Amino acid sequence: MILQALVQYYEDLLANDKITRPGWTSAKVSWALELDENGQLMALHPLQQEEKRGKKTVLAPCQLQVPEQVKRSSGVAANFLCDNSAYMLGIDGKGKPERAMQCFAAAKELHLAILQNVPGQAAQAVRNFFINWDPKVAEQMNAGTLEVVLVPQGTLAERIRCGGTGLGGVLTPTGIGTVVAEGKQVIQVDGRGYLLEKPLHAEVAVVKAWKADTSGNLVYRRAGRNFNPLMAMAADFVIAEVEELVEVGQLDPDEVMTPGVCVDLVVKL
Repeated sequence: MILQALVQYYEDLLANDKITRPGWTSAKVSWALELDENGQLMALHPLQQEEKRGKKTVLAPCQLQVPEQVKRSSGVAANFLCDNSAYMLGIDGKGKPERAMQCFAAAKELHLAILQNVPGQAAQAVRNFFINWDPKVAEQMNAGTLEVVLVPQGTLAERIRCGGTGLGGVLTPTGIGTVVAEGKQVIQVDGRGYLLEKPLHAEVAVVKAWKADTSGNLVYRRAGRNFNPLMAMAADFVIAEVEELVEVGQLDPDEVMTPGVCVDLVVKL
């Protein structure tokens, strides 16, 4: 009976997030990387939450359950799936660029080893990210030779939509009190602050679709429906890469999400 009671107590603690499962730990996380199915970095999402500290309201990292982390002193030792920017991106924040490169190399080696034979789209995306990510991009950002703008994914989608529909911008509370808000206008609506996010427009856009007809009407599938239709409306010249190219009349009109009038060039892969 005592053993049974202890087991039940343990399970209750797990259910209420009072303890972590073996192999897991609780960690403070400020940012999340969003990867597409090919491992391309799509967005950085702020995970900070407002927290009262005395009379002040501050943004604090989110407490998440993550794979168990190593204990580091002075050496280079990577963690799986959750680590600081030096390990995950090769970003040098301490004036030690060579060490940041070593940290990223250690993280790359760890993830490729663990995920080598793991099936599934998520595992493949993480592998591709570490294979293709170039830490020199982070170096250029820190040196000021490459401008990097942090835009939450939902905000990015709405900014592109505004660029395609001719709107002057979108108001969003996302990013208030974070680096996302730096240099942006804050507008008060009913006592709440909103960032004015201006429209995004491109001279040239390359979109990926599943099917197209010879008039440029596009059909997408799965995650391809997320940003491609928006971007096709927000560029002066649109190139569509497609898997299948058919004659006019062979597409179901109800499946067409981008009309041919928005597409300038179709390329069959």
